[in-house]
Amino acid sequence: MARKAKPLKMGQNVRLKLNTAGVRELMLGDEIAGDVQRRAKKVAAKAGPGFVAEQDTLRRVRAGSRVVTRTEAAKRTQMKHNVLVKSLDAANDR
Repeated sequence: MARKAKPLKMGQNVRLKLNTAGVRELMLGDEIAGDVQRRAKKVAAKAGPGFVAEQDTLRRVRAGSRVVTRTEAAKRTQMKHNVLVKSLDAANDR
């Protein structure tokens, strides 16, 4: 039978021990990678034509994506107006 935990009191210290292999598995999983890619595509769409989302396949600790320019016009737009930073709010699901 499992031991029943005592209720915590405010200000009481809590210690957690993470299963790092399990956390790594979650962060590299298809569900997280899909969500990160979906958000990157939203940022690319808001940034405008010539911006595309790519999955970052070099990461070993967590899933990643990046938005890059594919055209000279997009590069000029990014340099002049910094649209990628201005488009980051598209990644929020609010």
